[in-house]
Amino acid sequence: MYHKQIKNGFILFEIVVAFIIFSISCILLAQQQWKLIQQEQEAVDRLQALSLVRNTLENIRNEKYFSPFQKVDDKFTIIVQEKPLSLQTINTEFLNKLNLIEARVTWQSALGKRSIKLITGFIQDEKK
Repeated sequence: MYHKQIKNGFILFEIVVAFIIFSISCILLAQQQWKLIQQEQEAVDRLQALSLVRNTLENIRNEKYFSPFQKVDDKFTIIVQEKPLSLQTINTEFLNKLNLIEARVTWQSALGKRSIKLITGFIQDEKK
């Protein structure tokens, strides 16, 4: 009888240990799933920001005219400004028309403040 009680005690102990191992595994799996969700959202945000900044620069190129601006929406802040030109050339007429434009999109994500910056150049038409 005493031998049977000891055996039942070991079975109970094995069940408790198995439950603890299973619980820890579930917690670790949930943490990994949460990190995966955060990284997926970060990738989506980055793709949206890149599309936004590319579309903004494309619109500036199509209009062939630029004036600095800042635009804020629910999630993203777009800042477009002229970047100083550091080229030395003899043709000053060309140099006066050539502009470098920097567009930066910033947003707040779960991983902190993020930003994307693109720089493009274009020849500006006469001011509209």
